[in-house]
Amino acid sequence: MQRIGTAVISLAFAASGLGAQPADTVARLDLMMKHLGHARSGAIWPGFKADTIPVAFVLPTHGTILFNWPGAVPEGYAPIAGVKNAAWREQRDLGAASTGSSIGGRPVAQVVVSSLDPSIVLPTVVHEAFHVFQSASVKPGRRFGRQENAFYVSSYPVFDVENEMLFAREGELLLRALRAPTMEGKRELARQFVAVRRARHRRLDDTYAQFDRASEMNEGLAQYAQVRALSNLMRSQQVPAAWRALMRARLAEEDERLADLTGNVTQSFRLRFYSTGPAQARLLDAITDSPSWKYEMMARNQTLEDALASASGLDALEHRSLRLATLEADSVRLSRAARASVARL
Repeated sequence: MQRIGTAVISLAFAASGLGAQPADTVARLDLMMKHLGHARSGAIWPGFKADTIPVAFVLPTHGTILFNWPGAVPEGYAPIAGVKNAAWREQRDLGAASTGSSIGGRPVAQVVVSSLDPSIVLPTVVHEAFHVFQSASVKPGRRFGRQENAFYVSSYPVFDVENEMLFAREGELLLRALRAPTMEGKRELARQFVAVRRARHRRLDDTYAQFDRASEMNEGLAQYAQVRALSNLMRSQQVPAAWRALMRARLAEEDERLADLTGNVTQSFRLRFYSTGPAQARLLDAITDSPSWKYEMMARNQTLEDALASASGLDALEHRSLRLATLEADSVRLSRAARASVARL
């Protein structure tokens, strides 16, 4: 953790001293925050505006730079001269994590700075700001905004070869659907995905199925906001060309993770939902061609999986889609890959 900063950040610290805010880092983060509006966060989700939510950039070995803070700065912080609505607090926080947090009773998006790459920093700001938005949107009996029950992480059936094989199949179907050249091709592959998902969930205790759905509604939708922000920033001509190239590379990485959904056995399996959640939301964007699915999903208290089943017309065709998905699946290959992943675990 003591070496978390990049060379740029380290040089800025050396130049400014431990007692003052690192001027070069402040300037670069300030420039990024000025481009946050180009993510068009209002178009990502109804009512969500990332550029109105305070952001705390944590430099773990030095302090916190606070942006978008309205009014008097909170206790322990000092205004940063020449930077609007920004403040600095010198305090080490080696255990900090990027998350939704609060300062002085006000919700903030907390981002741990490990790089000054705008294609990492800006989308992460949107991701954590979306978590703040989710928390503020929680209503009794409604799914949106609620977190998954982390209790089930330790007992999730990651050693179940059949479950792993079907999980891998879900990732492949989602990626094929996103890449399908026709609308009907996207819809058919979306139906196959939900059919396979439902078949996998029928094998599991319902608590794990609920964990999957809640994880996608929580981290999956926050990651969707991050992916949409990347896409919007990449297309904006007001964003520097060098930044847009970096963002294009980050978007490609999203699809790579989806293609090998169960292949990562060195990190938490929860990262899978950071891929399946945004993939379903992106597919809903593609097959509905409007934001109406978001309003409908929240109004009907649906999961992403439910919304995709509805939008793709699955329910009337579920049995046919499941049969096609089973026939097309390279079961030998998927089974072999699943067994290898479980063995590595």
